[in-house]
Formats: sequence, C-alpha cells, structure tokens
Amino acid sequence: IGVEKIAATCSDSTIVTLKTRAEITQEIPTIVDLRDCCHHLHGIIGKITKLPRFVAPLANLKKIVAHFSKSTFSKAMLQLEDSDGHKLSALQKIGKTRFGTYWTSAQSLLPALPKIRSLVQARKIRFKVCLATAPLCVLLLQYHV
Repeated sequence: IGVEKIAATCSDSTIVTLKTRAEITQEIPTIVDLRDCCHHLHGIIGKITKLPRFVAPLANLKKIVAHFSKSTFSKAMLQLEDSDGHKLSALQKIGKTRFGTYWTSAQSLLPALPKIRSLVQARKIRFKVCLATAPLCVLLLQYHV
C-alpha cells in the first residue's frame, strides 16, 4: 500500500493497540492518531437517538423494519420487482449494541417508502401495530413518493 497512502490510524483502546498506534505515529508523524473515534461516534449517536425529537420517528422505524422482518408475505411483496425491473435491497435491522445501525436501517428504508406506501394504499399489506405519531409516518411515506 505504501506509507504515503495512509492518513490515519483508528482502533480499539486496548493496551496493545494504544502502544501500536503511538509507535506508528511516532515513527511516521504524517499519520494522524484518531484513537477510538468509532466508539465515541457510536456513543454520540446513542445520545442523539434519545433526544425527544427523535424518539417517535425511531420508534416508527423500528416497527416498520420489524414488521417486514417478521411477515414473510409483506417482505415478499416489498421484494417484488417493479415495472422497471428494479428490486429493492433488504431492509437492515437495528442492532442492539451499535447505535450507528439506526442510520443504516433508515437508509435501507428510504428507498422502500414509496413502495410500502403503495402496498398499504392498495391494501396488500397492513401494519398490525399502531405506529407512534401516525401523522409523522404518513408524512415520511408521502415525502418519498
């Protein structure tokens, strides 16, 4: 790869990795030590997900993704190709320990929202759970049509 192509190091904060990062940045001063930024970012995302403004939308996100992970019929309807031959990627579940999975889950849901909306409107699928702040969910579904 070459030292000239490496900009930074990032790793867990164990004794071995701390020492290794220190040795690398001491030997090659142009390499930046980002320490354990991944865990810090996950911690920040975890705190953001607890803010009152995000509680209801994230609850809806969880319920929608959970519905499609449990209902094989709904999942099959969502995965059918559209008239242009496009097929949606799978929805990503939210992990229990990694808050960053909220983002990946939301990103996987965004392209599916128009199709979910049309399936609900055509009464091909329905949600058994009462979505938190239903107007917000309707807004989300309308936003991506």
